[in-house]
Amino acid sequence: MKNKIIKPVLPKKLDRVKDLRKLLVENEMTAGNFIKDMSLSHLEAKYLNIKASIFEEVVFSDVSVETFDLTNVIFRDCDFSNIDFRGSIFHQVRFEGCKLIGTNFSDASLKNVVFEKCQGRYSFFRFATLNDVLFNECLLVQSDFQESAFKKVYFNSVDLRKTQFSGVGLKGIDFTTSKIEGFSARLEDIVGLVIAPTQSVDIVQLLGVKVKYD
Repeated sequence: MKNKIIKPVLPKKLDRVKDLRKLLVENEMTAGNFIKDMSLSHLEAKYLNIKASIFEEVVFSDVSVETFDLTNVIFRDCDFSNIDFRGSIFHQVRFEGCKLIGTNFSDASLKNVVFEKCQGRYSFFRFATLNDVLFNECLLVQSDFQESAFKKVYFNSVDLRKTQFSGVGLKGIDFTTSKIEGFSARLEDIVGLVIAPTQSVDIVQLLGVKVKYD
């Protein structure tokens, strides 16, 4: 698998943040921060622009932000379960070992984004735009990518069982290392999809053909 996803660009020195809530309440735009081992709950904002920062072991709970604009940001072991990222912008962002259970990325724009060993059951990417995005060793069971736009999207050892891809052009997408049992897509969506021989039964099921084993 070859990709040229641009990594986050960070300054050599980051400012250690002691009060994340205060930082975000007082600053619509912030950059150059290091945040570790904190919990952020019940935050409401219309817009947050975060640049060149690292978040480690931060729990986001009941956070309501109309639009996130994130550039050159790394999230390590953070919990975004059920957080609403609809319509947000992610540019050169990495999610490493994060919980993304039920997280909503619908209508979001993701460019040069990496999801590394993330737990993303029931996550939503409906109508999102994904450009140069890598999912590596992630759990995305029963996630929803309906009508999202793919360009240079990579799946490496990803659990995509029962995931919805209806309306997604999958031409050139390589599923050979991933689990795809029970995934859903329209017939026109799977033209040009790359699969392993052992995965052909999953494609046959999309055609409405029943496979009989002796």
